[in-house]
Amino acid sequence: MNKPRLGRPKLNITDDERVERAKESVKRSREKLGQKGFALNGVLRNRLDKAKKEQEKKFGFKLTNQQFVTMLVTKWENEEE
Repeated sequence: MNKPRLGRPKLNITDDERVERAKESVKRSREKLGQKGFALNGVLRNRLDKAKKEQEKKFGFKLTNQQFVTMLVTKWENEEE
């Protein structure tokens, strides 16, 4: 009385292989989209969060980290000119 399941069948791979495949998928996706991640230590991260919150208060709405870093880089580029 087993009904056939719809969709793609499950792969017969180990959990380690599944994790490795997921990592490779993320890597390919980031390369395709041109994304680059970077890490910040605790002190620098706190400074960034504090500055972002101050800017959010000025604007009256929330900013994503990407939006805030874009603002910082744009401001820096304009000051260089």
